Amino acid sequence: MKVEIIDNNVFNSIEPESITRYLLANGWSEIRRVEGEMIVFAKAGGRGKKPLLWMPISNDLSDYSSMVARLIRTVAEEVDKSEIQIIDDLETVAIGDIIRIRSFDPLDLNDHTLPLVDGVNLLTRARAMALAGALGAVEHRPVQPRRPSTEARQFVRNLRLGQTERGSFLLRLISPIIDIKSGEYLEFQGMDRIPFSRRAVMELVKGLNSIKEAAKENQERGRFHFNSFLELVPSGVSANLCEALLDPGEQEGISRPIEVSVTWSYAIQSPEHLPVKPISFEPGIVPYIRQAAKEFRVQNPEMVTLKGWVNILERESRSEPGGLVRIHSRIDGKPRSVRVNLEPDAYNEAIESHKRGEVISVSGTLVVDGSVYRLQNPKGFHIMGQMDLFDQENEDDVE
Repeated sequence: MKVEIIDNNVFNSIEPESITRYLLANGWSEIRRVEGEMIVFAKAGGRGKKPLLWMPISNDLSDYSSMVARLIRTVAEEVDKSEIQIIDDLETVAIGDIIRIRSFDPLDLNDHTLPLVDGVNLLTRARAMALAGALGAVEHRPVQPRRPSTEARQFVRNLRLGQTERGSFLLRLISPIIDIKSGEYLEFQGMDRIPFSRRAVMELVKGLNSIKEAAKENQERGRFHFNSFLELVPSGVSANLCEALLDPGEQEGISRPIEVSVTWSYAIQSPEHLPVKPISFEPGIVPYIRQAAKEFRVQNPEMVTLKGWVNILERESRSEPGGLVRIHSRIDGKPRSVRVNLEPDAYNEAIESHKRGEVISVSGTLVVDGSVYRLQNPKGFHIMGQMDLFDQENEDDVE
């Protein structure tokens, strides 16, 4: 159910300039102007019969509120949103781009709720998508580094979490691109002058569209074809973005659809119309995305340094020269148990560190297979001294 607004004061409070800038930034084009009266807009790039909007130039006109009400209603129908969402957008896009991440329970579409754990996971995935977009804006790589650049980290820190909205379960992230101190709009002065926050969101949308394109191609073929994804790395596809789309519930046989859309801020002008269509990922294409994420990792192994505690030692007999240990560490901000096969000397040292509860450090190639983490070709296993711990106090556990 989409709620309609009937209070004329709401429409009277919206400035004509705000509506005009919003429309131009989100896929509408001016096709006619009646001086002193109105501007006529049409949906840019549309096919067949295009919806038209009549935008009054001044809010002093007697029928201003009724004309704006019709305009808001038409825009809401065109983009399949409620009128309240459009009003909220008009207020928010002056601050920054709005990223919406939507999911729902296919068995109870109209409930507008999700299990708590799924809601938390959706927020985590939203952050991961935003970070992947920011990393793509820095450099296109099949696997992005675990230590993001300063720009990417700052972009994620600057994101604002808007109020949730009706529409099954819908999160709203705001990426500010206005000069908060001066309150002035950042005018477009060439692609190299576009703020990083806008470039990050553009990369996110481009990467998501590319992943969907590759996954749909695989689905039509009926089999996994990794090159479909690999050749789209220059378009923002990466293991990181693929992984951000994966629903943790799929491991338990539950996979919820996810949809991402962007409402672009008019705080800056862009050289061309930006994509405004929602990007939907149905459960049927998710297995291909999951396989692509895994293949990216296999073909691009990461060298990392783990710091943590040995919590499990496994050796079939004392005659075995070495053994398998499990190291409790943190990877991407989450506690993980990483399996490491150690040579005899390192294994004996691991035994001592386990007895005394000391922190160890070891480097190697991190391989992720589903929920199983392994460190291959381990080197430099040692017990960390107090000075080492002091030096690492403010750093992540995985380098």
